[in-house]
Amino acid sequence: MTINTINAINIKSMPKKTSLYQKISFILFGLFLTIVILEIGLRIDGFIILSFQERRNIQSIKHKGTCRIMCLGESTTQKQYPPYLEKILNERNIGIKFSVIDKGLAAIGTTTILSLLETNLNKYKPDIVVTMMGCNDGKGIMYYRDIPEADTEIFKHCRVYRFGRLIYMHILTKLKKEGIYRLNNVSSNIKTKSDSQGDKKDPEAKDFYQNNRELFEKEQTFKKAIELNPENNSVYEALGKLYISQGRFAEVEQLCKKAIELNPKNNSAYKALGWLYRDQGRFTEVEQLYKKAIELNPENNSAYKAL
Repeated sequence: MTINTINAINIKSMPKKTSLYQKISFILFGLFLTIVILEIGLRIDGFIILSFQERRNIQSIKHKGTCRIMCLGESTTQKQYPPYLEKILNERNIGIKFSVIDKGLAAIGTTTILSLLETNLNKYKPDIVVTMMGCNDGKGIMYYRDIPEADTEIFKHCRVYRFGRLIYMHILTKLKKEGIYRLNNVSSNIKTKSDSQGDKKDPEAKDFYQNNRELFEKEQTFKKAIELNPENNSVYEALGKLYISQGRFAEVEQLCKKAIELNPKNNSAYKALGWLYRDQGRFTEVEQLYKKAIELNPENNSAYKAL
């Protein structure tokens, strides 16, 4: 065997180098395959959950001579209160047997619920319909209102897209919260509007003042008002609400308590303090505060909602 023949065999046996185009193609194919597998998994999971829910609903309508209640809504309904409602009603032993149908479906809105209403009425023929909906209708009530929805129908119905969007929203919320804590640390270094020397020493404080002039001016106005009239309970409350947006919770508690001390009938201060304790998990105190706010002002609808 000649040297040329050996070299030719060695060249043939050497593995071919993968081109950049092939590498990109493999990566894209792997990404596509991962998305497809994840999409299938999410759909199977949803199918299983809905199947168990629907199976229970079918069993409920088989019971003859019962008062049939159909519950419509979103995630606040699906697998939430319907089974407890049925149990509580039947434990009353009032001579009527109740069966509750859970037709709640997470992540839908009023439009979807209404579009399925006639179908559900015809299928389950309920005696009573309970609806709790609207939570998913307005983007304004969400913290993630600046995140655009999918433009195409394909992405709107893609579970992977919605799952990814959910993760993105949680990350964004986390970053926003950290931004608030940073805002708190910076603002605590600012003493007075005219402290130009302090601005030179602390460039971060200077940036805060320039970018949040209105917020800073409000804070200084409230402080000046308290200095001029330390008995003005409403100003303590207003300053406390301003600090809530900055995450300065210890100061919020002190200010709200001071407002209540000066005016025990300030229902709004009770409500603001209840909001603070709610986020701290102090629920017994929260309940007492909201009930006190309602007692002082029975027309305070936001206190009822908060409670």
